[in-house]
Amino acid sequence: MLRQSELARRCGLTSSYISLLESGKKPPPSEKVVRNLAAALGLNPEPLIELANIGKAPESMKKKVESLEEGLKKQKRLNSKMMNHLVPMSLFTMAGHEGSFETAFEGIFRGLGRSSAALKKAFLKLRGQGSFEEFREDSRELIEKLGDEEKESLVEKIAGVPPGRVDSPPAGQFSLPVYASVPVPPAASAEVPALRTEQVPGTWFTEGRYFYAAQDDTMFPRIEKGDLLLADEGISPRTGDIALALVSGASMVAKFMDTGDSIELSPVNPLVPPRRFAKGDSAREGVRICATVLRVVRNLR
Repeated sequence: MLRQSELARRCGLTSSYISLLESGKKPPPSEKVVRNLAAALGLNPEPLIELANIGKAPESMKKKVESLEEGLKKQKRLNSKMMNHLVPMSLFTMAGHEGSFETAFEGIFRGLGRSSAALKKAFLKLRGQGSFEEFREDSRELIEKLGDEEKESLVEKIAGVPPGRVDSPPAGQFSLPVYASVPVPPAASAEVPALRTEQVPGTWFTEGRYFYAAQDDTMFPRIEKGDLLLADEGISPRTGDIALALVSGASMVAKFMDTGDSIELSPVNPLVPPRRFAKGDSAREGVRICATVLRVVRNLR
């Protein structure tokens, strides 16, 4: 660490002057002195010169600079609120309408650099979130990965979407099949016949989703027989999620637990024992995780 006396010697100054500068008892030094000090300390002189010039400025100018800094802070807070709330809300609204999804939603993610393909794919999955709060929390993580220029481009594209593109879909336009047996993915080409179809909000609808009608009480009281389970075969379950599985060809609804070396499918009903499988033996045991349950729909009448 450079001693005060050595710094003064290198810059042609006195130790007392350096001490007064450090304590703020001397006004900001000249540009020449700042450059000498920066050279002795191995620092970039330009930002130090700017600070010295601000320190020499009249009080009225200092207040203007402080006002500009406060304005920039407010703008930064507003930008943060916009990216965390208004942008996800706009995407959530458009994702729930087929017309905008096919046109504006596609165009929004085009040209966002290397992130565009990954973002589009991720938002395709988020499109089925049933509530804005769920969508916002998940989309916020994706938006935070964008650079400043990509965020600006995203906002500009959303602002440029004509209002006419976001039209309400005709009644019954969105529907999902209901299965009594868990279909082998992909469900769209599975041999299991659908019992019927159920109309759903546009935000629930996306490729790879379907309803499974609970056939027993293995998950009682959380899930009752007859409940409709909205499942997504494109989302891999995480520990604690409810999963749909096939075990030796039989349908199973259970809490998914990943212990590292093994997988446990655990029914909520204490009368039904859990099933454990070593990860390497799951295929041999005839275990296949088919989908993750996103929500439970219960008709009371």
